[in-house]
Amino acid sequence: DVAGRTQPGTEHTETVYWKDYYEFYPIYVSVDLPGFHYSPEKFNRTGWETELERQLRETFDAFFRVPVLEDDAMEITVRRNSQGDIVGSGMSGGNAINSVGTVAEGACYFTVDLHQNDQLLDTSRIPGGYGLYRLPYSMKEGSAVVRPEELAMVYPLEPENELIELKATADGKRVLLLTREQGVYWLTVLDGATAEQLQRLELTHIPEDSGVSLQIYDGFLVSLEGGERFTVLEERADGTYRQALAAAWP
Repeated sequence: DVAGRTQPGTEHTETVYWKDYYEFYPIYVSVDLPGFHYSPEKFNRTGWETELERQLRETFDAFFRVPVLEDDAMEITVRRNSQGDIVGSGMSGGNAINSVGTVAEGACYFTVDLHQNDQLLDTSRIPGGYGLYRLPYSMKEGSAVVRPEELAMVYPLEPENELIELKATADGKRVLLLTREQGVYWLTVLDGATAEQLQRLELTHIPEDSGVSLQIYDGFLVSLEGGERFTVLEERADGTYRQALAAAWP
């Protein structure tokens, strides 16, 4: 490795390619639910995990098999003092596959960013392909019990579309996706328990270049648009929404 090729009293930098160490990108899973908390840091710190935690880690590793890009690399620098001790190190470049998620009724929903070095990653090995994924859980004596064996892609997404927001309503009964597709913003409403699509609403009035965030309130949503405009979406009795008001800030 880079440290082994660094001589005493020197600083050595090398470009390291992911493909030389991995066939698929490594997956690090973090789950935070009532009474259940799991993260790679916990496993690395303690060196042990429960049977359920092991199953969770191994299920994600087998499910998300995304091949490493040929040119994906990072620079690693190691510095040794004259006695040969490592006194400094650092990394630059390289990219993480970021994810976004939310917790709904009986399930965690999440997706990942497929763009790496201005390229789209290959998701053909992921069961069901690219989309919104669901990790179900149930509650037992006040603690969540995840069910890794039921991990699945439940709602397809197009990689070229931009996911702006992924949130669950306060009661967890609906999952809200705000996306930008060919310059147009869309709100998609899914059933929080089944991931069934309940509504797909085009938000035609929002300018393409607006920075949009979605705020959830009891009975309505507010879309904040670039600090200049806002839209109020009123909740109907069936859990879908209608545009009730669009205006500029005074």
